Amino acid sequence: MCHPRNYDHRFRVVLVGDTLTGKSEFIRLTVPDQSPVGMNFVTKTMILDDTRLILQIWDTSGIPRFLCFLPSYLREADGVMLMYNICIRSSLESIENKYISILQENCPQARVILLGNKCSPTPERKVSFKEAGDLARRLNIKHHFETDLLTGTNMEEAVVTLASECLHKVQSDHSDEDIEAEQVPEPAQKSTCTVL
Repeated sequence: MCHPRNYDHRFRVVLVGDTLTGKSEFIRLTVPDQSPVGMNFVTKTMILDDTRLILQIWDTSGIPRFLCFLPSYLREADGVMLMYNICIRSSLESIENKYISILQENCPQARVILLGNKCSPTPERKVSFKEAGDLARRLNIKHHFETDLLTGTNMEEAVVTLASECLHKVQSDHSDEDIEAEQVPEPAQKSTCTVL
């Protein structure tokens, strides 16, 4: 017996960044009833613009020796959250020096947001919001957020924004396909000739 699926679209979202940028904690707080420990991803369901979505949110390791595995996570990604820690300058520098080229090579179609996490109660800020915003503009990343993993500030907004970007891309792609289909010329009618 075939059961109808209970969603309209499923998007693969990958979290990318150095260690200590709060990726696993972000997932734990975003989907509190699941844990990525022992799993590759967790799922989050939402309704956006009357459309039922499932997000598969994939955690990745920021340990340098595991960087070689990152392309396999990214190849089918619909969305990517590039994460840095606002208290660790090198984590922002890694976005430009290490991760962005991997994204461009393996998932150029993915929607990307830049996310700066506050990970400790008394942080000594090393990265200003403006500096990270300038990087986002330089890399043509449309959305940049700062989130607080202690209070949850901006976390849901970041997830919804990325899901919305993924949905709009799918809808735009379908619209383009419809236009192309309308522009396909009708096959020419063969002329008929009757010899008397």
